[in-house]
Amino acid sequence: MRREIAQEVNIIDHEKFIPVENKYYGGYQNWLLTESMTKKFWADRSCGVVAAAHCAYYLSMHHNKPLYPYMDISLKNFTIYLNEISRFICPRVYGIPTLLHMKRGFIKFARSKNIEVEAVYINTKFSKQKVIELLKNALKDNYPVLMITWNSKNSHLRNHWVTITGFYEDKNSNNFIVTSNWSKKQVYNFDDWLNEKVMHKGLMYFK
Repeated sequence: MRREIAQEVNIIDHEKFIPVENKYYGGYQNWLLTESMTKKFWADRSCGVVAAAHCAYYLSMHHNKPLYPYMDISLKNFTIYLNEISRFICPRVYGIPTLLHMKRGFIKFARSKNIEVEAVYINTKFSKQKVIELLKNALKDNYPVLMITWNSKNSHLRNHWVTITGFYEDKNSNNFIVTSNWSKKQVYNFDDWLNEKVMHKGLMYFK
């Protein structure tokens, strides 16, 4: 149950985000398997591909950077799109392990469409307040934010990429993020994420 909100910031289409088939909240890496575009081994390692596709689609729809070529967002077309992006981002046996790997692959993909993009890092070495401020500013400017987390205690975030579509603070000053994760809207405690000691974590968006 969602807590009483003191303040919130969201991207424009946060309620539906990317409504694939008008029923999903963004994409799902397992579609690469069910649509027969890759093997299970690689589909399992393609969460970052989905996050990148979210950003590319959003840049197309809201920031005049035409990276998404289809007229609709059917499951079939969106999965073809995931497959195309995967050829540039190239998941490895351990997925897409770093922000730098994501940056290089996404920029290559955009340049293949003759589009220039810029990667913006929200450095988690900053103070908690600074990270929250930068995240909120990105969402205010209508940019979904990619989040990577390694070896988290939270099984939903462990060794995984998700896409942040919103942020809110409850009346007790607890901070939460709203995400697209496995084609569903999922809410996580952002304070827990910021405070947890893990091997690698980070935030990034493209503009």
